Amino acid sequence: MSPNVYGIAASVLRGIAEGLMLPVHPLLRWSRWCEDRAWRAAAKAPPEWLRRFWARDRPGHRQEGRDRG
Repeated sequence: MSPNVYGIAASVLRGIAEGLMLPVHPLLRWSRWCEDRAWRAAAKAPPEWLRRFWARDRPGHRQEGRDRG
């Protein structure tokens, strides 16, 4: 094969690769955004068991078991 054919093949392959990668970039950005939002939401709202644990140790916090009765 002549070098010209290699150049054409390389440009075609590069074009296909760029064409395939174009829809992937917004997806990557979207997945990173979703992951960032999930981490922020997890940082703002702790899990339920952790909230119960923190509430148990706070003085003056109403608990269902102690307040009834």
